[in-house]
Amino acid sequence: MEHKLISKWGCLQLVLVTLVLFSLTLSVGTIIFLLEVKNTAQVVLEQAATDLTTLSESSIKYTIHLSQTVPIQAEVILNEKFSVPIDIVISQTIPINTNIPFQLPFSAGPINIPISVDVPINMPIQTEVVVPINRTVPISVELPLVLDVPMEIAINKTLLKDYLLNLAEILRNISKK
Repeated sequence: MEHKLISKWGCLQLVLVTLVLFSLTLSVGTIIFLLEVKNTAQVVLEQAATDLTTLSESSIKYTIHLSQTVPIQAEVILNEKFSVPIDIVISQTIPINTNIPFQLPFSAGPINIPISVDVPINMPIQTEVVVPINRTVPISVELPLVLDVPMEIAINKTLLKDYLLNLAEILRNISKK
C-alpha cells in the first residue's frame, strides 16, 4: 500500500511540476511579449515626438478658392472744380460787303460808299476755364469675384509651435519610462 501511495504521490507531483512549468513558461512568454510591446511603444512614441518637432518648424500651405458675386451699392458725391486750360488761335477770314452812307456838305443826300473787303482775323486765346461739378452719382453693381488666394501659415510663428514642442517632450518622457 505504501507503494501505491508513493505512486499516487509521484503522479501528483508530476502533474504539479508540469503545471508549474507551464505557468512559468506562460509567465515568461507574457513578460517577453510585454517587453516587446514596450520597446515598440517607445520607438513609436519617439518617432511621434520627432514628427511633432518637425511639424512645429513647418508651414501649412493651402489655396482658398473664392467664387461669388459681391453687390456694391453706393452714392459718390462729386464736388470738384476742374481747371481746363485753353490755348488756341482762331484764324478766320471774314468777308465784309456793305454800303456806308456818307453825307458830303455840298450834296443833296447821302452818298453810299460800297465796301467789299476780306478781313483776316488771327486771334490767340489763352485762358483757363474753371468748371465746377456738383453731382451725386449713384452706383449699383454686382461684382463677380473669382480668386485663388494662396495661403501659407508658418507654424513656428504661431502659438501652436509651443504646444507641439511640449507634446513632443511629454512623448519623449513617456518613451523613456
